[in-house]
Amino acid sequence: MKWIFGIALSALVLGGAAIDGHATSGYELATTACSAKGKDVTIDGKAATVYCGPAKATVRVGSQTTTFRNGTCVWTSNSFKLQLGTIFLFRSKPLQSQPGFSIYANGYPVARALVEIYWRGQYYSMSTLHTTARPSANRAGGTFKGRVGRSGTGPSVSGTVSCS
Repeated sequence: MKWIFGIALSALVLGGAAIDGHATSGYELATTACSAKGKDVTIDGKAATVYCGPAKATVRVGSQTTTFRNGTCVWTSNSFKLQLGTIFLFRSKPLQSQPGFSIYANGYPVARALVEIYWRGQYYSMSTLHTTARPSANRAGGTFKGRVGRSGTGPSVSGTVSCS
């Protein structure tokens, strides 16, 4: 009888831990520690990468401004990549609620840039045809500006980025 009670108690404890782990919100899972290259996670069944590091960006979409933090910058001789916050591998409905920002720029001193913004449940994308980026002289950051949408007819977007 003691043996059966022990098994039942163990199952109850393990089951409670599994339920407690399942009850953790997706955002809490995304905020666990990660490396500067990002941490691959699954949030609500969707693959994502959470970025960490000193990089940040201040972004203005239309008349609203926000700051994204916790990211990485990668520079080459004529391009840079900046990724901040949480970026999902595939976009799907409903859109992610975690903030994320990425910019991929190619060219120097003025680069054509692809910018993606996830903010307040909205997704903003700016194509290389309608967006430019200018790195700072010491490549510790820079500025960008453009318009949302494939045709560049959406709201204007501008901002600054800092890699340190």
